[in-house]
Amino acid sequence: MASGKFALPARVEPDEDNLSAAARISRLGDVWQRVVDESKYHRFWGGHFEVRDPDEEQKTVQPGLEHVIVSVKTERDRRDDIRIAEYIAFNRIQRKQVVISRNIVRSSAKDRVKNPRAEVVALAPDELVSELEMATLYMLDMDMHFNPIKNTTTFGGLTIVEWLRGYCVSGGMLCRRFVGAFRWNHPD
Repeated sequence: MASGKFALPARVEPDEDNLSAAARISRLGDVWQRVVDESKYHRFWGGHFEVRDPDEEQKTVQPGLEHVIVSVKTERDRRDDIRIAEYIAFNRIQRKQVVISRNIVRSSAKDRVKNPRAEVVALAPDELVSELEMATLYMLDMDMHFNPIKNTTTFGGLTIVEWLRGYCVSGGMLCRRFVGAFRWNHPD
């Protein structure tokens, strides 16, 4: 070792004992990785651990197994997980929207925004009904690497572009009604 060279042991022919030892080491490595992953998940998302008796499959894999430790979540823990994930996703999208808005301002895409109440508006990318539609298409394509214009998969009979158009038109109509009602009730 002092000379910088390694001395390798003599080659060993595989036999039943060596293969069995390698399988055990591999299985222990897999189990350890699951423990590490579960520990990280448990630290981040919460929940509690519970000791249970092994089921039949676990007994056949590990004949001497007496107890199994499982991370358990209550229904409240699961609801909290969903809220946390939604909060993270919402904040990430808001940060991306700032960048997208800057990029859209620099482009000529605003010239394609039409008023659906005044004229027939073709589906994106030819024409758009709002900046929300424009920003969503941009975000899906550039940041999430999903091109909804090329994707023809339907959900409930509509493509993503058609769903987005319906959402933007109905959202725009709802906002106009709310603003109009607010102004009507508060003339100043």
